[in-house]
Amino acid sequence: MSVSLLNSEADVFILKLNLIILKLLGLAPVSFNITKSTLNESGRSVTCKISLPGIIYNICLIIFSCILVYISLPELYNTEYINKTPLTQTIDVTLALIGNIVAVMVIVIFSCQCKLVVSIFNKLFHIETNFSKLLNTSKNRRKKYPSILFFWTNIFYCIYVALVHIGALHNDFISLFALTFPTTVCGCLITQYSLVATLVEDKFKRLNQALLKLLTIVQTSACSERTILSRLFAIKKQRFSLCELTAKISQFFGLPLLFTITYFSGALIYATHLVVRQFIILLEPNRPLTLNTLAFILLITMPIISLCILVTRINIEMDKTADIVRKLMMQFRDYEIIKSELQDFFLELLHPSVQFTAYNVFSLDCSLLYSIFSAVATYLVILAQVPDEPCTGSHEGHYGCSGGSNVTL
Repeated sequence: MSVSLLNSEADVFILKLNLIILKLLGLAPVSFNITKSTLNESGRSVTCKISLPGIIYNICLIIFSCILVYISLPELYNTEYINKTPLTQTIDVTLALIGNIVAVMVIVIFSCQCKLVVSIFNKLFHIETNFSKLLNTSKNRRKKYPSILFFWTNIFYCIYVALVHIGALHNDFISLFALTFPTTVCGCLITQYSLVATLVEDKFKRLNQALLKLLTIVQTSACSERTILSRLFAIKKQRFSLCELTAKISQFFGLPLLFTITYFSGALIYATHLVVRQFIILLEPNRPLTLNTLAFILLITMPIISLCILVTRINIEMDKTADIVRKLMMQFRDYEIIKSELQDFFLELLHPSVQFTAYNVFSLDCSLLYSIFSAVATYLVILAQVPDEPCTGSHEGHYGCSGGSNVTL
């Protein structure tokens, strides 16, 4: 199938590079076969299929991470760092354990449901081809995907976290892996979903643009009634296929996102508590620790904010479709057949078939941000009332370590 998403060698290179990174993290147990299209010189023929070596690699990655986490947790618990308290000590180890469990569960889900992953990608490429042929809205389109920025930001952040912990942990690779692995996997999972959501948003925009073109047709009387009906049928068919694909995407990513966002919310509460504790409770802020914590807060909130904004924009585009169809019904009120089809289409739109949720537990639109920030504020008040006396033996000789683990789980 010829896909206009890959119009140049640069697009192919970016796709392959992102795929390699996702494979290393266990988030892409698939392979892509990309060849030049025989029908379109600028397009590419893309086929996705299950990768058996990718599944084997995921199994080895799960076993390897479980062994390293089992070894590293006692070391994390006994590590000395500045202003160490029983509360921070307990939360450090608990978040490290929960984070690695979440990361392993995400990789297990991707490995067990790799057929659904293949189906989603093939359906996405197939819809892109049909959009180009039937709707004719992709000519000379070059779309930049801002979520790629967040994807690479996560990668650079992981390098930054690794450098910080190499100094703090004295090249302790086991503890370094246990601290950075869950953050990397969970962050890239959210950005991966954001990338897919960006493509879905673009499809709904193009559907609305195709419907708006029908308004210009009736104003100029450029096409016959039969031509308008055929275009309307094509748009309805593509929208039905797009809704089916979106439902599959929401179904697949729902459970991993439930675990990931729950874990990130807990880490965000704790990281915010550390910053408040430095400035308000201790009144002796440690500048490197504070900057590291603020960077962590920024980097775990950016992917979540990006995802929530994208989902909200998709919902807006889906609501726009009903408004456009209502305008078309007014414009084509003198055409009984077209008006009847538009009425049926409008009734279908009144019953939304797509909802972006985390396994039907909470919605992934901007209302999620309000819930997260409300939870952060609530638990900050609770944590501020917990006795927080330093542990005996803690000293200022180590910056980071568990202080680093405080903010890089």
